[in-house]
Amino acid sequence: MASVRLEAVTQFAPQPDRPRSDATPLVSEISFSVPDGEFWVLVGPSGCGKSTILRTIAGLLPVSTGQVYIGDRLVNAVPARQRDVAMVFQNYALYPHMSVAQNLAFGLKMRGIPRAERQTRVDAIAAVLGLTQLLDRKPAQLSGGQQQRVALGRSLARQPQVFLLDEPLSNLDAQLRDETRSELRQLHQRFGITTLYVTHDQTEAMTLADQLIVLDRGKVQQIGPPQQVYAEPINTTVATFLGSPPMNLLSVRYDRTQLWLGETAVGRLDPSQLSDATPLLGIRPDQVQVAETKTTGLSARILTVEPLGREVLIQARLPDEQTLKFYASPQAIPSVGCTLPLRLSAPAFVFDVASGKRLAILNEASMN
Repeated sequence: MASVRLEAVTQFAPQPDRPRSDATPLVSEISFSVPDGEFWVLVGPSGCGKSTILRTIAGLLPVSTGQVYIGDRLVNAVPARQRDVAMVFQNYALYPHMSVAQNLAFGLKMRGIPRAERQTRVDAIAAVLGLTQLLDRKPAQLSGGQQQRVALGRSLARQPQVFLLDEPLSNLDAQLRDETRSELRQLHQRFGITTLYVTHDQTEAMTLADQLIVLDRGKVQQIGPPQQVYAEPINTTVATFLGSPPMNLLSVRYDRTQLWLGETAVGRLDPSQLSDATPLLGIRPDQVQVAETKTTGLSARILTVEPLGREVLIQARLPDEQTLKFYASPQAIPSVGCTLPLRLSAPAFVFDVASGKRLAILNEASMN
């Protein structure tokens, strides 16, 4: 196995008729280091550069500027086939005319692995992935989940130094995604291959990753353990991407040390934390509660009600016309059009309107 390190990698789209100085980079100044044996997830909205980074590591895209290392080896000029990297794509890319066994063995055969060793590896991987009874079938005779296992198995059989997964579960239904996600984590624990996984699904990202790399518009926004990134988002981009529904962002005004949401005081902030910035309050839906009394001063009119089983998702409008989402108990579902008293609980976040940068995290002691 091996570590993976990117140093200031920038990738430009091929534009033969235009100078690079006029081009918009696909990804810009990407730097991170994945230790040997860890499972890192690149997450972000479509078009943020996740797949570009994966294809750069694999050697499918030449590096425009910067350095890519696998282990201690600089691989910028190393062809893809010599990087000892295995990649699983969204469409699985199985050979339709080959059996499961032949698909699993194909990469080994191309690398000149002796027949006996190929058979041993194929049998071992098939047993791990539950494919032993399917070795004689063709891909068209398999379910989506079984095809996905074959694609994973073909890569694992090679025993690569680095495993790259580009949204491998996106074609599966919700239940199968959940099952396969758990199996992926178990496979990583068993084989210990350094893994980079691309997804736009935050559930996959949070549950699979040792470390998250959150991307947006071709740039790294934040890197860290999943729970830390969720609990301490560095800016509004990260705050609104992680969490479903996303964090509420509300315009507030600042008067001396007090933050005001409309006519309601909602928190206190030291002037040194604010500087010259204009504050924006971030509050996750599960930190907004229906108050037992009307003495909080904060209220909202119900716009929509979405029953979700264990809870009800409410969208409401504040007196200053801002909207927010929060949860309510299914035992007391409010009616559309009614007004409810609300209270906000910690943690809440204060961001700068202009830059989106987080200025402070409000705890219980600093909230009204």
